[in-house]
Amino acid sequence: MAEPKTRPGAAEERTVSEANVLRTPGDQHRWVRVYAIAFVLMAVAGGLFVASFLGRLESIRLLWASAGVSVAAIVVAAVSVLAPRRR
Repeated sequence: MAEPKTRPGAAEERTVSEANVLRTPGDQHRWVRVYAIAFVLMAVAGGLFVASFLGRLESIRLLWASAGVSVAAIVVAAVSVLAPRRR
């Protein structure tokens, strides 16, 4: 059986719909999970901030912990949005 004739380089060209079909469903879910982790970290940071306020800032340890968790949340959110995805 004869193979269909294609022009050189045709294998690299894909339409948008073909590229979407070739993605695995787990790719998008993984990035959504990473973004959800960032949201949870931000909620924890807010809780630590409220706890430090309710303690009338007797110690700034909780405030520093809140700041640290906030920075971690920002980094995780940035990674989930900016990291290259497999296609």
